[in-house]
Amino acid sequence: MAKWEHMHFSSQSVPGAGGPAADARTPDGQSALRLHAGIATVAFVLSTLVTVIFFLEGQIVLGIIFGVITLGCIGAFGWATASLRRARLSR
Repeated sequence: MAKWEHMHFSSQSVPGAGGPAADARTPDGQSALRLHAGIATVAFVLSTLVTVIFFLEGQIVLGIIFGVITLGCIGAFGWATASLRRARLSR
């Protein structure tokens, strides 16, 4: 039996937490989800600030690029909080 045969990805696996089979229902998985949500919040604030600065400076293309990054931060925050909520309910 290979070393990694027992590992599997579940619908509640958390990237960046305890290897490829980390589960959102474990304390480490929930801690990682809270960390992901916090990082997404900080990234949202910073990218929003940069977006506003670029639009005020007249750099429309760069403002749009950072606006898309800001939307990605919202998506990452939504994913992390929804995964955390789903993991807490499935305990």
